[in-house]
Amino acid sequence: MQWRALIVIGVGAATGCSGSGRPIEYVVPDGYTGRVWVLLDPEAPDLPVVNGRYRVMFPASGVFRVKSMSPFEHWHEASARYEHGRSLPTDLLSGSSQVAPTTMGMWSGPRGSTWPDQRDYIVWVVGTEEDFKALGVNHLAPPESR
Repeated sequence: MQWRALIVIGVGAATGCSGSGRPIEYVVPDGYTGRVWVLLDPEAPDLPVVNGRYRVMFPASGVFRVKSMSPFEHWHEASARYEHGRSLPTDLLSGSSQVAPTTMGMWSGPRGSTWPDQRDYIVWVVGTEEDFKALGVNHLAPPESR
């Protein structure tokens, strides 16, 4: 009986039940601080793949449009950096002890939908935890939806 359970577990692991997606690299303009968004836009181009990773190149507006949110909906490795290479910790959570609150990085905000057009978005704050808290969580929708 134990043999059969081990075989079933082994076959499940071998067939790729991990559900992980392609890694994502976020690139922020040098010196940028403030909110950045990934915004669903069916007319946007496909998310580019560079060196085996999806690349999200945030423009100066902070709004990066994607045709599909699918790459962000699976577990994936994530990295972030400024345009000229300085790395940023990513997916930081306010109130946790992952890093010091003075750490400059990408602090995770909530997912949401714009109104009235119902476009999904994900938001981060590039800065310190204090910057994240100062910007508040009430106005995290993208500044534009089209």
